[in-house]
Amino acid sequence: MLHGFQAKNIGLLPFANEFYLHQKTSIAEDKNIIFVFPQAPRGGLLNVSQWWEIDLVKWLNAANGDQAVLAKLLRERPEGLAVARKNLSLLMDQICDKYNLISHENLVLAGFSQGAITVMDVALDRLNSYIADEKSGGPPAGITMLSGAPTVIEEWSAVLKKYTDLVKKMNNNKKYKKLKVFISHGLLDPVLPYVVSGWTKSLLEQTPDVVELQYVSHNEGHSFGCAETKNKIFSFWLDALIGAC
Repeated sequence: MLHGFQAKNIGLLPFANEFYLHQKTSIAEDKNIIFVFPQAPRGGLLNVSQWWEIDLVKWLNAANGDQAVLAKLLRERPEGLAVARKNLSLLMDQICDKYNLISHENLVLAGFSQGAITVMDVALDRLNSYIADEKSGGPPAGITMLSGAPTVIEEWSAVLKKYTDLVKKMNNNKKYKKLKVFISHGLLDPVLPYVVSGWTKSLLEQTPDVVELQYVSHNEGHSFGCAETKNKIFSFWLDALIGAC
């Protein structure tokens, strides 16, 4: 699970503790589920933790300005995105090796804010590798975007279309699993406006043959959401991991 811009991984620990309490009341109470919280490197002009470089002034101006300006910004390739893809993809491989997991299909990727954008980007980058070479491993068990947004939209769209074409070519062979995605966003979010998660939703809904999407809004700001929203997140994780077993 990836934290947001200028944050620390330790801030996600309470979220994990809430999940384990939820797990005890579920049919998956005996499952050994492990959280991994990477820490983003420090960098950029502000020398703060970030998965890739954010021009904070540009982002804040776009978030508080015209939607067209924000949409243009979200189409630009951020500085450092390629490095983040490489490093986090390697981390996924290391996690699989350490815990003797068969493939990425036993992982759920999750992130908040910049971390949410990043996990979806990494998942689609790995999916693109899988399309080219199935030995590279299939999609993760689930992807969770909490208060996130799309980026490099044309790249994301192209990968989803390629995967759709592959699945259709193979007559919907069940070995080609759908991407299971959960998105939640606060209606009052002042950092990444609520509308941007709708853009991600619209993008994913264009390829229903390869995407299974849950979309939840809540009445809070730039946060994980209320208890009800968190329980839906936890249930999604459990369902995704049980389905991968």
